[in-house]
Amino acid sequence: MSTSVPTRQTPHPNRTGDRRRRAVAAIATLAVLMSLVVGAAPALARTLVVADDLLDCPVAATFTTIQGAVDAAGPGDTVQICPGNYEESVVVTTEDLTIEGIGDGEVRVAAQDGEWQDAAPFTIRSSGVRLTNLVVEDGVHRQPLGVRVVPTAGPIDGVSIDRVTLTTRVGVNLEATSHPLRNVVITDTTFQSQLTGLRLFGVVDGISVTQSSFHGQQGIYTYSTSITHVSNLAVRNSLFDGSNEAIFLNQAVDLEVMGNTFTSSRYSPIRIWDLHDGVRMTGNHFDQNAGSIVVVRVHAPADLSCNWWGNSQGPTFHEDGTEGGPNHIRGPIDPDWTTPWLTAPSSDAACTGGLPIPTDKAECKKGGWQELVDDLGTPFANQGDCVSFVATGGKNKADTQEGG
Repeated sequence: MSTSVPTRQTPHPNRTGDRRRRAVAAIATLAVLMSLVVGAAPALARTLVVADDLLDCPVAATFTTIQGAVDAAGPGDTVQICPGNYEESVVVTTEDLTIEGIGDGEVRVAAQDGEWQDAAPFTIRSSGVRLTNLVVEDGVHRQPLGVRVVPTAGPIDGVSIDRVTLTTRVGVNLEATSHPLRNVVITDTTFQSQLTGLRLFGVVDGISVTQSSFHGQQGIYTYSTSITHVSNLAVRNSLFDGSNEAIFLNQAVDLEVMGNTFTSSRYSPIRIWDLHDGVRMTGNHFDQNAGSIVVVRVHAPADLSCNWWGNSQGPTFHEDGTEGGPNHIRGPIDPDWTTPWLTAPSSDAACTGGLPIPTDKAECKKGGWQELVDDLGTPFANQGDCVSFVATGGKNKADTQEGG
C-alpha cells in the first residue's frame, strides 16, 4: 500500500499582499488617531512680557509695546507689563487674555492721539479679558475714555477690571449697542475720572462693582436712556465722594446697592427714573449730601431698610416735585420700605430705627417681641424682657434699675 506525502502549499501571492496592505492600513489608522489625540490637547498658556525700554523689569521682556504682545498672545495667555509709561491705544480681540502690571513701579498707559472712538488706552472686543494693576490716564492729549468694552462681532460675556486707577474723563465705558454685554466685574478700582466713572450704554446684564471708589462728577451713569437697559447691577462696599450724582439710572431692575458710603454729593446720591422689581438698597451710609435720593416712578416695592440717613430719626420724605433736602427721599416711596433703619453711622449699629415700642404686654407675646424695641431703640432679647419693659411703664430696663 502506498502512502501519500502531503505537499507544502505555497501562499498565494494575492493573499500575502492583502495581509501586508491590511497591516499598513492599521498602522496608518493608528498614526492618524494618535495625531488627533495630540492635536486635541490644549496648548500651554504662555506669559508674554512687555517693557518700554526692555530694561528695569523683574523678568526678561521681549516686547516693547503692549499691542505687540496682545497681538502675539492666544486664548489663556497673560501679558505682563513692566513699570513705565506707555502711550498706546490697545485693542484686545483675543478671548480669555489677562493684561497685568508687574514690578514695584506703576504701569501707566495713556492713549495715543486719534479720533474720539479710537483714543482709549484699552478697547476690549472679546470675552474673558482681565485688566489688573494698571494706571489708565488721559495723558497729554486729554482723550475722554479710559477703558472701552465694545461687543462688535457678537456678545461679550465676562470682563474683569481690578486694582486699576482711572484718571480719564470717562473711566470705563460699556458700549453694548450692537450686541449684549454680560458679566462685568470691577473690584478694588479707583475712579478719579473728571466726568463719569462707569458709563452704561446699551443692553448690559450683570455688573458687579465691589470695594471701589468714585470721585468724579458722576459715579455710575446711564447714558442715552432711550436705548439703554441695565439689569442685575450690584454695587457693594464702595465709596462715592463729592459726586454731583453718585448713581444715575434710567431704570432699576434687579438692582443691589449694599454697604456703600455716599458723602458730599452736590445733588442726588442716587437718582432713578423707573424703579422696577428686585431693588434692594441696604446697609448704606448717606452722610453730608446736599441733595435727596430721587425716584421719579415706582413700579414695584423695594427694600430700603437698614440704611443710615444722617440721623437716628431716619429719612425725611418729600413728594415728587418738591425740593427735598440733605439725605432726604423725594418721590413716591412708601416709608415702610425704609423701616427699620440704622440708628448710628457705624457699620455694627443696630438696625432698629422706626420699629414700634410696645405699650401693652400682649404685643410681646406670640413672637411679637422680635419686631419691637425699647425706648432707646434696643431690640428685646426675649419675651420676658419685652414684658418687663412694659411693666415698668415703658422705660428702659437698665435706666429704671439705675434710677431706683
